[in-house]
Amino acid sequence: MRTAFIVHAFNGARIACSVLADPGASLPLSAGGFVPYFDYAGDLRVSGVVTPMATLPAVFRAPSAIFGGASAFLTPTQSFAYSLRGVDPNCASGPTAGVANSCGIHIHEGTDCASNALGHYWARGSFPDDPWASVSYRAESGLFGRYTATGVSPGVITGLYQSQIAGHAFIVHDVTGARIACAILQSCPDGCEAQQEQSGGLGTAWFGAEGRALRSRTENDVVSGYVCG
Repeated sequence: MRTAFIVHAFNGARIACSVLADPGASLPLSAGGFVPYFDYAGDLRVSGVVTPMATLPAVFRAPSAIFGGASAFLTPTQSFAYSLRGVDPNCASGPTAGVANSCGIHIHEGTDCASNALGHYWARGSFPDDPWASVSYRAESGLFGRYTATGVSPGVITGLYQSQIAGHAFIVHDVTGARIACAILQSCPDGCEAQQEQSGGLGTAWFGAEGRALRSRTENDVVSGYVCG
């Protein structure tokens, strides 16, 4: 049974709500074992890992009754690191302006890689604009002619909690915006660094510097659960 955490105004009125999550619900997530997108017929073969996928604490905004500004709402935000090989070399200069999903890396609504992953996944009822529209990678020349992409996405405001994005598809796009690779976000109870090392050591030193810091923040600060109704 989950418990609600309530914020009250000076007059005692209830103005905001969040749900205390089960400990396991705040575990960092990882997407690895990429496979070609189900209808992709090209030559690119993406491998690597996206980890740790963390949901940063919900942000409280003061209600208008207190500061005369915005209403009270929660904005859970995803932050993640990625280290990929076999991405589109045409993304060396980044995404092509005006081309939807060019060089994109996104969470999608779908929950498997054997069929259509559907559209980008976010709380559409709360945010009219797609927060994934500007999230992309830049390819760099790697060994054996395979291009790589590494980086950190500091915050994608989806309005979704960690438990809501678990099990969803993470999609990699090419420069034209076509979907080329898919992996499923799964929890890593033994730690995402351990899963990263098991994936073949791709970027282990890089994750030692960046991924570990992100994971530490995840373990201590993440708020995950369901929106109060």
